[in-house]
Amino acid sequence: MGRAVTEGHSTTRLAGGLAPAVVGYRAMTDTLLPRGESYADVYARFRWPIPTAYNIAVDVCDRHASDRSRVALVYEDDAGRVSEHTFAEFRARSNLTLSYGFRWSLFRQPTDGHGHANTFDPEAFNPAEAPAIDISTGLMVPGSSTPVVNGLVNRKTSRFGNSLYRQNNWNIAPRIGLAWDPFHQGTTAIRAGYGIFFDNTSKSAQETAIFYNAPLVRNVNINNTNLGDPGSVVSDTDLIPGGAGGVGLYSMIPYAEQWSLDVQQRISSSTLIGIGYYGNRNVHLPGGMDINQPHPGDYLAAGVLPNGPIFQNSTQLLNYVRPYPGFSSINLQENRFRANYNSLQVQLQTHIRNDSFVTVNYTFSHALDNLSSTFSDGNDLRQRTGLPLLGVVTLLMTDVDRQRERASLFRFAGASGGLVVLSVAGLVALFVMNRYAGA
Repeated sequence: MGRAVTEGHSTTRLAGGLAPAVVGYRAMTDTLLPRGESYADVYARFRWPIPTAYNIAVDVCDRHASDRSRVALVYEDDAGRVSEHTFAEFRARSNLTLSYGFRWSLFRQPTDGHGHANTFDPEAFNPAEAPAIDISTGLMVPGSSTPVVNGLVNRKTSRFGNSLYRQNNWNIAPRIGLAWDPFHQGTTAIRAGYGIFFDNTSKSAQETAIFYNAPLVRNVNINNTNLGDPGSVVSDTDLIPGGAGGVGLYSMIPYAEQWSLDVQQRISSSTLIGIGYYGNRNVHLPGGMDINQPHPGDYLAAGVLPNGPIFQNSTQLLNYVRPYPGFSSINLQENRFRANYNSLQVQLQTHIRNDSFVTVNYTFSHALDNLSSTFSDGNDLRQRTGLPLLGVVTLLMTDVDRQRERASLFRFAGASGGLVVLSVAGLVALFVMNRYAGA
């Protein structure tokens, strides 16, 4: 076997000439290696071609992803469950990632096998069977049937069967998210997402009612008696209206809607800047409501205290004008509150050395809710759900307060809109510069 150099081509000669495999190998190397007079010369001058721009997603991954049904990822969780995900699930295009799906959350309401749990059902309350209330004392008149269970329902009398309140079985939560590199340069990222998330509520309100509601629990009160000679007078027994508690019958499962839209731009090899809009809306939030509160001013109209006002030592007189006579407060957990949050967030991140980063964040946000206090006035809630606050606070809001609230919303919207416009303008300018540089 000999070695020869002919016009820079290195060949290997066998007895019968060149082997076919060697011919193919030499043809390949001739296209890669610059020609030289010796191996050392070729080695010293060899360089791999390095393109000025290279995108592995476009040049490599797109070819693999052309078959959308091809498996892209095999995932095994801690329990040993294996799942396969195709390219169709991950990428619509090499510069666009799209994820979507939905979650079905099944949160069943608890039941009590012994039938002890109960709650107050306004539709089960019969006014004709309600005890009369003495306007001068706020107590039930003597001879009233006690304990008062008018309106209290358990699993035998509930309209929802074994459950005290409505079951919610169809909690479908869609989610979608995307990430987009509009210029195929790996320097700009636009991300957006939206999702709904259900969550179950605490069952403590239903559990607590077992130890609070009649008839299993009773607080016997004896008034107008003579402790020295109880038989000498006719006492009033258990005439103070008692309270009740439980869960609202039509309480829905709470859920949150979350959304975001942000743009991240690399402005140097070590610095990123991002700006985004993030928000959420929370619906059917749980909160306490006293549904047996008198309407404002009812005690004056009824003549309970013609000259007013009601003080702590005279609140018992309000029993005369409560919507459900025979009860004092009826505190129910109602999932009918809501809240929302909107924010504009800006972040600047720079890599200074090794694994050290400096991050600067700024957030401009606005939050509103109608559950600012523990208990809210049920009557007021039904009339004023469009306002940011409820209960006594809402009743005290003046027209000036509402104008300030609206002005605050407009300022937030204006400032957010201005920053978004600037961000879009910067993105357009960046696009134009990229196109001009490419030309």
